[in-house]
Amino acid sequence: LRRYDFRNQFDFGVSAYGRDGKLVETFGSGGNINGSVRRFDDNGMDICMQEDGKLIVTGQSHSGPSDVAIAAKHNPVDVYLARFNSDGSPDTEFANNGKIVTDRGSAQHIPKRVCSTAGGRLLIAGSVSQQRKQNDVFIYAFNTNGHPDTLFAGRGVLRLRYSSNDQCNDMAVDTGGKIYITGSLTRNNDPYVFVSRFNADGTIDTSFNKKGQVVVDFVSEQPKIMLQPDGKIVVGALASIDSRNYYVLSRFLPDGRVDAGFGKKTE
Repeated sequence: LRRYDFRNQFDFGVSAYGRDGKLVETFGSGGNINGSVRRFDDNGMDICMQEDGKLIVTGQSHSGPSDVAIAAKHNPVDVYLARFNSDGSPDTEFANNGKIVTDRGSAQHIPKRVCSTAGGRLLIAGSVSQQRKQNDVFIYAFNTNGHPDTLFAGRGVLRLRYSSNDQCNDMAVDTGGKIYITGSLTRNNDPYVFVSRFNADGTIDTSFNKKGQVVVDFVSEQPKIMLQPDGKIVVGALASIDSRNYYVLSRFLPDGRVDAGFGKKTE
């Protein structure tokens, strides 16, 4: 997944490489896809592959010039979802000729992760902000045909507010369809990493740490998440402990409790 400049507008691109490191020339056009969603900047943010080999790309689609959207937050920045066949051609049976753009008012969206579930549902997680308002976390759900999954949270989108400034950095889905998101929330003006778990229908999974969320007890941010085959959850993040910076790995049990047997403290 990459970004390229076309006539002073940024669009997204996808390149396919073989095991020998060379472009797969039968993919797209000479090994590349140069994609565009709307007339202004379209940034590629994440990519995943479905079980059938089709590719899912998500990112930001600007509704106006990027300098205006970023500097003045005047133009909305929406989330797009595009699907391509395994040969790099657009999947025209998906949504509107292979792509869909969310339209959520004047908000600025930053999608961070896209996942394809075993049942074909597509999930996008990220952060959203509006001028003079705080950042929230969002999860979008789409059916395999590219249309919003209205069975998820009642309308296909879940917007979450944990603190005055929330960021979503990563997402994972387990084999049972449970959804995990991780990011940072704010306490006393400092970021703290959280992990939240949801049922497949978008409701909070209260069997996870009794309230659906666990928060680490030290200043930390920019986490990534990985699910182990045994159901344990590993989270890596940047942390500040005793005025020193570290990269910290934490592990949680399937019920959300800290796995006290993981790792050890070193001086």
